[in-house]
Amino acid sequence: MNISSPTYADSALSGYIDYPIKRRIAHIDPRLDSYWKHNLTKLFEELNPQQREDVASQLLESKQIAWDRKNNTFSFTGLSNFTPISNLSISPTSTACFPCK
Repeated sequence: MNISSPTYADSALSGYIDYPIKRRIAHIDPRLDSYWKHNLTKLFEELNPQQREDVASQLLESKQIAWDRKNNTFSFTGLSNFTPISNLSISPTSTACFPCK
């Protein structure tokens, strides 16, 4: 007996995003990964137009990533929590020891 998997195009699955795609998106974080745009571009090349729309609206928006459909580019719209180490200061009364003696 041959049981075929439902295809993405099935109307009952409209808006459904396969787990492997969700997993790949889950690993993308613009605050931590300097290659996130490249990785999203590669992923979007593998998706059909409806899948791209679903991923953008269901997964990327919550990560504060905007997709420019016309140019197929991505931008991070959130705030970065990153503070360069050169901007940090340690007071003489701090319990941190850099370097410890």
